[in-house]
Amino acid sequence: MSSSSFSSQLAPLLELTTSDRKEVDSVINHALEGGLPITSIIGSHILKSGGKRLRPLLCIGTARMCGYKGSQLAGPAACMELLHSASLLHDDVIDESSARRDQPTAHSLWGNKRAILVGDYIFAQTLAIMDQCKTPGVIEQLSWASSMLAQGELLQLYWLERLDTSEKAYLNIVKHKTAALFSVATTIGGLLAGAKKDEISRLHSLGEEIGMAFQIVDDLLDYTGNAQIIKKDVGRDFAEKKLTYPMIIAMTLANTEEQVFWHELLHSPSAPSEKDREKALSIMRRHLVFETVRKKAEERIKKARMCLATFEDNIYRNAMEGFLNYCESRIA
Repeated sequence: MSSSSFSSQLAPLLELTTSDRKEVDSVINHALEGGLPITSIIGSHILKSGGKRLRPLLCIGTARMCGYKGSQLAGPAACMELLHSASLLHDDVIDESSARRDQPTAHSLWGNKRAILVGDYIFAQTLAIMDQCKTPGVIEQLSWASSMLAQGELLQLYWLERLDTSEKAYLNIVKHKTAALFSVATTIGGLLAGAKKDEISRLHSLGEEIGMAFQIVDDLLDYTGNAQIIKKDVGRDFAEKKLTYPMIIAMTLANTEEQVFWHELLHSPSAPSEKDREKALSIMRRHLVFETVRKKAEERIKKARMCLATFEDNIYRNAMEGFLNYCESRIA
């Protein structure tokens, strides 16, 4: 997925939300500039390497789709990106990751202590911004997301390098670590718009399915993607022995010989070799792992489309279709 494809598929939504997104950028910049110089330096670094600010876009898009006419979207939408950025700072320390999207991680440049403390600072700024929002339920959503992120990290640590990690267990980690923030973004959008209870439930499902699909596709692209197109190192998950969806499915389907290979790979003190990677890819192709993962992602996008289709037809809902088209195109 090239940046031009990203822009073309999201062009309607990006155009409709231009003013809102500029305000979000302003809130984020102000939040980072209010502390010590190191908070601005590290905060800016992680925000630049964190991606395309999809969570704020979802928050804005769903709010407008549900009829929000006000001018108080920037704070809550910015909090989605700030909370995401704070979690990335912590995640990279825990995972001992050296790079994110072709950029050195904050802790590899400034050390673990500074990275963790700046993550804490950004989280505190998120709370301060969200405290200004008086819409019922919004603060509770932020608290829930924070709890889910922390639980997700603990679940991942528990299952780290365990050969008996099931598909169900892994998807539960994804639900906590990735999908929760997507679902909170769409839910808060609905809350700000005064959506009905059943609409809020459907918005939550919409965000959750998008988040699940995103992580599943990210896992897939680490094995099948083009580094120049996806702007991240292909094979990094495997090199770091991360238990992601393709590997878990491959281990679930493994015969005795393959089980020995996975056990030795995960428990070896050495990093995987290129020969190990080639054997892993051979095993995955043999069991049609990539096709299975691709199908799982497609099913999630289909569910998201079904959720979106239940809302009133308007220019924002049509633009949100472009968001789902972008999600789907990443699978190819």
